Amino acid sequence: MRRIYIEITDLCGLNCHFCPPHKQSAEPMTLALFESAAAQAARFVREVALYVLGDPLMVENLTEYLDICDRRSLRVALTTVGLELVKGDRHALLERTLLHSAIKQINFSVSGFLANKTAVSLEEYLRTLFGFVQSARLARSAAFINFRLWNGENAGNAAVIERLRELFGAGDRGENPYIQLAPKTRIVFDRQFEWAVLGNPALAANGRCLGAKEQLAILKDGRVTACCIDHAGALSFGSITTHTIEELLHTDRAKRLIAGFRAHKLVEPLCQTCGFRTRFDR
Repeated sequence: MRRIYIEITDLCGLNCHFCPPHKQSAEPMTLALFESAAAQAARFVREVALYVLGDPLMVENLTEYLDICDRRSLRVALTTVGLELVKGDRHALLERTLLHSAIKQINFSVSGFLANKTAVSLEEYLRTLFGFVQSARLARSAAFINFRLWNGENAGNAAVIERLRELFGAGDRGENPYIQLAPKTRIVFDRQFEWAVLGNPALAANGRCLGAKEQLAILKDGRVTACCIDHAGALSFGSITTHTIEELLHTDRAKRLIAGFRAHKLVEPLCQTCGFRTRFDR
């Protein structure tokens, strides 16, 4: 197992066209449940990601979750659009939070910003994120920082790339799949993918995936599922509120799913609709 995703919130406050519709709740995962999730995750991995669909910066006491990870020697990856950093009343607090020693990687979903109309201009948004990167380096943060453009050939990408290169004084992409803006800081690119949603047309009946083998996701209510794409828990093996992760990985459903992947068969209908999974067929 390489990484376990723990959904501390399903709230993001945005409406990206590429994300599946879902009910958003202001209540985060309780600290007691998160403590259990982190303790169990630490038996399998050294790295956790604190997101599935929600934006972790929406959690006001995020530092407490990071402290728990630190006590469990878990390194943390966060993915956020970063709009909460632009808010003056929360900027200083969030900047300190994002400099937490438990954080290994921060992904700013710039494609998420481009997919929404907000009162924040692109210039203000990028300048705020640039300012955070400068603060992180002055504080000697070891975190890797990625500006994600996971939207293919989106028309808004050119302006983002040009402005970030200007702010950082960076070169062009060349033959690389990324643009190096500064040490440990990149613009990373990928195509937009279709979220797996039951009822969507099947894309394939055969293929590979790393779900339940190299990653798991623990949803906000404690259900354990095969991967970070299963935001609704359609592949749930059960809950950490009643069973351990070890027990859940030995359920018939989990074993059947893993055996199917090993045989290049997609035994679950949800997996057959997943566009993200197709990258593992390369």
